[in-house]
Amino acid sequence: MKTFFVATFAFLTAIGEVSARGGDGGHGGDGGDGGDGGDGGDGGDGGDGGDGGDGGDGGDGGYGVAGGHPPPGSNTQTDASGCLCKM
Repeated sequence: MKTFFVATFAFLTAIGEVSARGGDGGHGGDGGDGGDGGDGGDGGDGGDGGDGGDGGDGGDGGYGVAGGHPPPGSNTQTDASGCLCKM
């Protein structure tokens, strides 16, 4: 019986020593996330507008005045050289 008590005492003493030791430390936390990437650059400027078109051609010249007598009541007449003169 003495052996039983000695064995029991030794067993309980061993358990007490194991219990008296502190537990293992916890694991370290995870590292933080990386930062966001930078913004993209601005787009380039648009090209210049094209040149305006050329102006149109001038109109045709008028017709010359026919010689002879002017219409009645026009207060003009043709002189001896054929020039139409205002009277």
